[in-house]
Amino acid sequence: GSDAAAPARAAVAAGPGEVAVAPVDAAPARALADAAPAVEAKRTPDGGAGAAPGDDYAPLLEEARTLKRKGKRAAAVTAFEKAVAANPQGDEAMAALASIYLDQGANGKALDWAQKAAQANHQNADAYFVIGMVQADRDRRAEARAAFKRYLELAPRSRQSGEVRLYL
Repeated sequence: GSDAAAPARAAVAAGPGEVAVAPVDAAPARALADAAPAVEAKRTPDGGAGAAPGDDYAPLLEEARTLKRKGKRAAAVTAFEKAVAANPQGDEAMAALASIYLDQGANGKALDWAQKAAQANHQNADAYFVIGMVQADRDRRAEARAAFKRYLELAPRSRQSGEVRLYL
C-alpha cells in the first residue's frame, strides 16, 4: 500500500546541497513501488519474478486465440483487448488484433495495433507483416517494403514469406 511508496516519495526530497527533482506525475512511481512487494512475492519455480500486472495475460491470450480459431472474431477481439489491458506490452495480443482488423478491412485499426505491437517488441514478425500489408494497400511502397524486409528478417520461412518476396 502507501507505506511501500513512502521510500520512493522520500527519495524525491532534497537534502542539504542537493537539487530537488520531482517527477511530473508521481503516480507511476507510486504504482511501481506498490507493485514491488507483489512482484517479489511471485517468484516462479525457476527463480524468476512474475510481473504482477500481466499474470492474467497468458490465459487471456490463449482464450482469445481459441476464440479466433473457432471463428468467433468479435469475442476474440474482446479477449485480445482484455489481454492487452492485463499486459500493456502484450505484443502478441496487439499483433493478433492487428491481424483480425486487417482481415476485416479495417486498415486504420490494423495499422494502429500493428505499430503498437512492433513498438512493444521489435521482434514481432506478425506486426511487420500487417504494417506491410496496410502500407502496400495504401500505395506507400517505401513503408511497405521496409516493413516486409523486416518481416522477412524475422520470419524468412513463414507461410507468407513467398507472398512478401513477390511484393519486394
